[in-house]
Amino acid sequence: MANVFLKIEDEIISVPRASLVISEVFEDMFQAPQAQGEQGEEGTTDEEGPEGGAATNPIVLEGEKIAKWRTLIKVLVPMTTGGNVPTGLYLSLPDWVQVLKLATKYNMAPVRTRAIEAITVRIVYQQTQKLKWGLEYHVEPFLVGGAAGIVNSLLDSTLNLSLSMSELAPLSPKTINKLFWIEKAMRSPGSVQHIHPFKCYPKGNAPSSIRLKYSSVKCRSKGKNWCAKPMYPDNLACLTCNHRHGADETFVVTGWEVNVTIRVALSKILCKQCGKSIYSKNGKKWYQCLACKEEFHINSGHPATVRVYDLDELIQEAFKEEIELCY
Repeated sequence: MANVFLKIEDEIISVPRASLVISEVFEDMFQAPQAQGEQGEEGTTDEEGPEGGAATNPIVLEGEKIAKWRTLIKVLVPMTTGGNVPTGLYLSLPDWVQVLKLATKYNMAPVRTRAIEAITVRIVYQQTQKLKWGLEYHVEPFLVGGAAGIVNSLLDSTLNLSLSMSELAPLSPKTINKLFWIEKAMRSPGSVQHIHPFKCYPKGNAPSSIRLKYSSVKCRSKGKNWCAKPMYPDNLACLTCNHRHGADETFVVTGWEVNVTIRVALSKILCKQCGKSIYSKNGKKWYQCLACKEEFHINSGHPATVRVYDLDELIQEAFKEEIELCY
């Protein structure tokens, strides 16, 4: 059949079959076996053909709204029949959101992509809506971008906050809790608990890599005076190449564990200049704490007390399940 008849609310509309087959839902429906010549209730033979093949035998879309489908058709039909795809002059932001909703529901990938592109340029400053739509329609750029925008607003330390609590009202309590968890982690890294177990290596739900300050590594000596002093070479200079690292500079490490605090092996704390451990000169395996003079093997773990967060990393951790649903 060239056209397919759909019944939405009390109206029957005709849509090119070529337009509907881009939907996985409709494609599966068209490929399903159609019963022919069945006896009707009054004993007459059904000669109307497959469902959707005639206005007298339309495919009924329960629960849909005709106005929303007419908006979808403005994009769907031109995209699939060689016409011009509407621009912002023809569809408003709410229209594009309805297109995205239906394209997601009926697995119309090309239309969904076009709707995401159109919405993206229209919601630059609407962070709450961006996050809400990202969660509802499984769009990762909306989810991550919206969450980042909201957290940055929460982090605004001025009296003229760019975000009010009323703006968070469209979001669920679970989502709001995650946003405030991220904001708290950004303000005070040591004050939050993570989704990984109390004592673990980086596996499962734990982030595979974390960012720490070079200057935050502490001596783990449990000697008479319990050292716990900063555990780094003079001036944070690498013992191999003498490159100096600033007190606020950070390094990323994957070889870490949690035991009360995050612990990192000295051998994993690498110089940004030469790429070797800043604690090992010419491959030496032992390093002496400058404060307590105790020597430690460079593979021994030491507390690193200042974790530095990347906002995107925190969003990925907090919204891990939701992001996995995005496509």
